[in-house]
Amino acid sequence: MNHATHLFSYLEMRSPTAEDRREALVAGIETATKTDKGMPIANAIITSFREHRALLPAANTVERMGLATRAIARRHAEHALISDFDPGTLQMLDSLLIVDSAIGQTRFHWLRSAPDAPGATNLAGLTERIAFLRTPAIDPRL
Repeated sequence: MNHATHLFSYLEMRSPTAEDRREALVAGIETATKTDKGMPIANAIITSFREHRALLPAANTVERMGLATRAIARRHAEHALISDFDPGTLQMLDSLLIVDSAIGQTRFHWLRSAPDAPGATNLAGLTERIAFLRTPAIDPRL
C-alpha cells in the first residue's frame, strides 16, 4: 500500500471532487453576499472542504475561488438592484458617467464630492444634490 493512500485512510480524508469544489464555491458565494472581506470568504471555502473531509487545494486556488465568489456575489447584488428599473432609468444612471459640460465633471463625481463643512453655500450644494437624486424616482433604500 502506498503511503499517501494509507495516510488518506488513516485521516479519513480524500481528494476533492467536482462536487466538493462546487459546494465550496456556494459557501463562498453565501459569505460574499454578506461581506466583501477576503478572509471570511476564504474561511467559508476552507470550512466547506473540511466538512466534506476533502483535502484542501493550494492556497492560490483558494484565493482564486474567493475572488470568483466575490465577483459572482457582486453580479447578483447588481442584478438585484437594477432588475426592476425601466430602460429610461438605466439610461439615466449610465449618463451619470458622462462628463457634463455645465459642471466640468461627471455627475457621479459631482455627487460623490459633496461638501462636508457647514455653511450656506455648502448647504445649497447639498440641497442641489438631493434634488438631483430625487429626479429618477428610485427607491431611496437602494
